[in-house]
Amino acid sequence: MEAESDTLRNRLWIAASLNPDPNNYVYYGNRRGQFAGVVKNADGSGQWRSGHSVTTPRGMQRFAGLDAPLEKAIIESRLYDPRQRPWYQRALEAKKSAWSPIYVDTRTGELVATRTKPLFDANGQIEGVAATDVSLKMLNDFVRALRVSQNGVAFVAEQNGDLIASSSDDSTRLSNGQQTRLNASQSGNTLVRATYAEVADMFKLGLRNGQPQSRAFDGPAGRIYASVNVIRDDAGLEWITVVAVPRSDFMVGVTENVTRTATVAIIAALLAIALGLWVLNWVSHDLRLLSTAARRLGEGHLFMPVGIARKDELGELARNFEVMHLSLQTDKLTGVFNRETFEKQVTRRIEEHRSGLRSTSFSVLFVDLDHFKRVNDQLGHQTGDIVLAELANRLKHALRSGDIVGRYGGDEFVVLLSEIENASAVQRVREKIEQRMTEPLTSLPADVAANIFVSASIGLAIYPDSGPDVSSLLAAADKEMYERKQATRQAI
Repeated sequence: MEAESDTLRNRLWIAASLNPDPNNYVYYGNRRGQFAGVVKNADGSGQWRSGHSVTTPRGMQRFAGLDAPLEKAIIESRLYDPRQRPWYQRALEAKKSAWSPIYVDTRTGELVATRTKPLFDANGQIEGVAATDVSLKMLNDFVRALRVSQNGVAFVAEQNGDLIASSSDDSTRLSNGQQTRLNASQSGNTLVRATYAEVADMFKLGLRNGQPQSRAFDGPAGRIYASVNVIRDDAGLEWITVVAVPRSDFMVGVTENVTRTATVAIIAALLAIALGLWVLNWVSHDLRLLSTAARRLGEGHLFMPVGIARKDELGELARNFEVMHLSLQTDKLTGVFNRETFEKQVTRRIEEHRSGLRSTSFSVLFVDLDHFKRVNDQLGHQTGDIVLAELANRLKHALRSGDIVGRYGGDEFVVLLSEIENASAVQRVREKIEQRMTEPLTSLPADVAANIFVSASIGLAIYPDSGPDVSSLLAAADKEMYERKQATRQAI
């Protein structure tokens, strides 16, 4: 993850930008204990939090904007292991998207719920957990500003009665110098306490099918009418909304007003939930794409687009990753695959044959250009590079779509013939390549090309007859190539 920190920081920055303050923190931890997170501030600056190992403390670095450099890191005094955090444990336990318990943010004093989502590797194991903190401040402000009626109240609470938002008072209280959760039974408003005591059974038993229920009871201000509803999602969230109005407040149209108020409160709560879910799904999807692309790159898979087709910053990041992926696999001069990528592809082909995924044999060719040293000596290395690029392109176009060409080094190339019928078929391909390599060069002026003659000596090896692994196959093909080159020289 350390090698991809810049790309990951950009991704998390864009995800944090989708949601304004205070829901501006998106982060990720993996099963190795590595951590990365971005806080986006209202002024456009941000903070990059990263920990590359559980044995070293996290570093926190401020940056002025997306393209600005990171400032000097501030190192935490304690170690941080994301795997031990409640949000990570909640995702492991649920094995799907889940909400953490609501808690009080010690920095802001506001209520916060964390939405978590596990990311799985190719084997179905949890590779890491993405998370975003969803502040309930806006929901609390909205409900607090509601005027249900002259003495009516509205509140949102969890199943245990802990308040999330209330029109009558705060949902937290100061205890021993710290903000703590406030239960509806402890509210400073007598109507909230009385209503909760009356409908507590609904909280504990839950509401059937999410249908609103009404209840009338005698309270401190006379007859009270209450409407109770539940908000659920597939990630384990279950909030209950309550609107209570004394009979003395009733007037023409009050029923309609209560219904409208309850509906608005529910919509506001749902919007807060949906926003957190949308942000997290967005970032986890892209983290998964990046993780998959990086894993495929490390395993030696051939280049494939990341799969993000956008015209914004996200699309630009995806395109940059694709360019990096392709550049790591290809030879810069000739455009064919480099030696490392070619050897990984041969190794993968051997593994497929051994596992039974493929039953047909394949062949490796070792191609060495004859007389190429004269080009460099007589016309210079720049002309030699032009010739190499043209011959590599010829080599690619002389093969089938499933075959692979790599530059082994200098003027040597290697070819993987993925599917072969028999040795005679390989011989025909070799002869075709030899013929193509002797054709006149077209990338140089005609008078220059007329004085250049380049051919190729090609050795072949067939799996598994010529060797059990990539090293022995290349050695066998190289040996036959050398023997054919010597035989040609002696014939001349």
